[in-house]
Amino acid sequence: MKKLIAVATMIAATGAMSQTTTTTTDIDVSAKPLSERVSMSYYGEMDTDALTTSAQTKGERETEFLNYLYVAYELSSTSVIDTTFRMYLTDANKGIGQGDRYQELDQRIRWSKVLSKTASTRVRFRQTVELPTTEASRDANKIMRFKPAVDVSHKIDDVNSVAAAVGFNKDIYPSAPASVDETSRHYGTIWASYTNSKLSEKYKFQADVELTSRHQAGGDDLNMAASAGEERILAGVNMDILGVNVYAYTQHDPSRVVAADQLGAGVQLFTAF
Repeated sequence: MKKLIAVATMIAATGAMSQTTTTTTDIDVSAKPLSERVSMSYYGEMDTDALTTSAQTKGERETEFLNYLYVAYELSSTSVIDTTFRMYLTDANKGIGQGDRYQELDQRIRWSKVLSKTASTRVRFRQTVELPTTEASRDANKIMRFKPAVDVSHKIDDVNSVAAAVGFNKDIYPSAPASVDETSRHYGTIWASYTNSKLSEKYKFQADVELTSRHQAGGDDLNMAASAGEERILAGVNMDILGVNVYAYTQHDPSRVVAADQLGAGVQLFTAF
């Protein structure tokens, strides 16, 4: 997958501007009823990597519909544990006969902890583990994927907000699946977002950048390079429709030629139950 999925919808800028630091000491929430400590939410994204329908590129165009269901449990006032069920529909690789298909993704378990919070800024650490719940991961003898990350959100003023996240990803096997010279051992991700609500609080301009750098097989651990086909620049409108957060956007992969037939489009949906 070429996405840093659901980061934008799960990181929200906090309240009014202030430089006064607020406490991040854990507050006991055990007295809360279970119904208030357990929550569910849904994230979906459907996109195509090319808007054109010309005969030359139609067979190469990929359309995907990704679905995440989150079930979260509040551990304390600053920490949450959740599990994520993931699947997607795709027509990727139809040129080699795969065509439309349903595909499950490994289940995730994540622990999140707010490290610092003011009225305008929040810093959070997230530790995610992907379990080998799919047949493909079990066939590869994968133990898990290790995914620590840090995200920051900041409200600049009443209309401008920014957010960013940096993550590390490492697959764990009982032994190397191939020789060290042939194996990319890990990869890093960076996401940054800008939101402006000057025109309307309900309809906001949003722009995102998603970058992925992968370890180069045969090199030392710090030998990383941008991964072609796994980067995106997005711009569009983020809106609230009947309680559902909808982000309609156009997208471009900067590793490709900048041309009209290389522009894609999509929509992200997020709602909490």
